[in-house]
Amino acid sequence: MRKRARVAQSKGDHRGFNSNDFISRMPDDILVSIVSRLPLKEAATTSNLSTRWRYIWCQTDGLDFDANEKLDKIAVDSKLRVVERPKYINWVNRVTRQHKGPTIDEFRICFDLDKSSKGAIDKWVEFAISKRVQKLELDLLENGEMLRQPPRNYVFPIKIFDRSLGLSVKRQSLSVPRMVSGKEMEIKFLKSLFLKCVNVSEEALRKLLTSCPALQQLSIHGSGDLISCCISHLQILTLDIYRPEENIKFLSFPELPKLKQLILKVGAWDDDSLLEFTSLAKACPNLQRFVIQLIWMSPAKRRRKIRHAAKHPHQHLEVVEVVGYYGRTSDVELAVYFIDNAIALQKILIDPRYQVLERIPIGNDQLKKEKAARSCAKKQLEPRTPRGVQLVIL
Repeated sequence: MRKRARVAQSKGDHRGFNSNDFISRMPDDILVSIVSRLPLKEAATTSNLSTRWRYIWCQTDGLDFDANEKLDKIAVDSKLRVVERPKYINWVNRVTRQHKGPTIDEFRICFDLDKSSKGAIDKWVEFAISKRVQKLELDLLENGEMLRQPPRNYVFPIKIFDRSLGLSVKRQSLSVPRMVSGKEMEIKFLKSLFLKCVNVSEEALRKLLTSCPALQQLSIHGSGDLISCCISHLQILTLDIYRPEENIKFLSFPELPKLKQLILKVGAWDDDSLLEFTSLAKACPNLQRFVIQLIWMSPAKRRRKIRHAAKHPHQHLEVVEVVGYYGRTSDVELAVYFIDNAIALQKILIDPRYQVLERIPIGNDQLKKEKAARSCAKKQLEPRTPRGVQLVIL
């Protein structure tokens, strides 16, 4: 009877893989590259394949802590937030403790967290920077387009810029990664920083811009602090304005000479006029793309005559997008304003789709309203759109 061949291994070889396993015979850096392309939870399961694979995932160069399934549940039942938050924090803490790689390219937090989790988030930021992270994202309210009240936001830790101190956050009851000394901080490698529902002070922003020479992308969404020190240098600006009369003074809005894209997310109450927002466009003499996303709070229609704002030529504006177009008089007024004043206009995009919460399913009634809005847009804007300008209704 033919005997089964045995794999010869030296006493010092503890890799625990079959020599016929071509993949397992690859060098560690190649295996790490393969595992890094898997979702984080799937990457961790590769540790069960064999002793050879046990710690490969701990060297992955991308840590994306995405929790879409949990966030979907919280969107339906907000009470689950109390249960799911500690689980998410423990997951991130557990992975960061086990990570063995010297560097990471990307570190992404994506969960509904606020300042009550400051101790853990501070340590995650410290961990990422100590690993010479190139792309850092803190998305702390990944639940549609609704924003948290700024006083509840996590505050970006300005003390990470103090190399002599490092972070000195007290240890929490939850298990968190070990502290890293200030000397190990490597802010100079950061290329992209995305912050959502994170308060960033003017001092923190100034230090970011001066301490991160490699920084190429900076996105701050939902910060409660006014950021003005670099506003004249911005090329893309997104503003969330849910109570315009309370949150912004249009007449005193500063000029943005380098701005090319202006994106506004605005609460659409009743049939309130949107023409005031043209003041923001007027403050951007080199604007090329204007987007307004209407968050339908109470999209009622009123019969009234269309108002016209004072004429103002927009020399470089090529694209105008109105998202959440409902067919209200106020919607038409805004579109007509840009048709009449954008000299270089090439395209108007109208999107009538519902814009409240991305994670809440859309019902049949809402689909009927969207269909009606689509029909209104065609009837209202097609006759007014000049030849050579493309009208796109989604």
